[in-house]
Amino acid sequence: MDFLSEIKMGAPLRAGERLLIPISRIVKLQHPGMFAGYASPVAFVVLEGEDEYLVPLAPDADPDKIREEIASLEEELEGERRKYRAGGGTPA
Repeated sequence: MDFLSEIKMGAPLRAGERLLIPISRIVKLQHPGMFAGYASPVAFVVLEGEDEYLVPLAPDADPDKIREEIASLEEELEGERRKYRAGGGTPA
């Protein structure tokens, strides 16, 4: 049986002058003749002007642990930061 859990970045969403980048956990379970999976929202990375902050979606979530988990997405996040800031607050 194969089990895979990974953190993924979703498509950025514009909300006024903010850019919201959804972060989700994707879980897949595979066995011969069977497949199951689900996506669970984890947090939003919010870009607002020069500011950036993390908004965990679970009330008991540990922001430091989430930051550790999304470190693997840093290259993708940096690309979105560049596009956002180059566009004067709007995603490219």
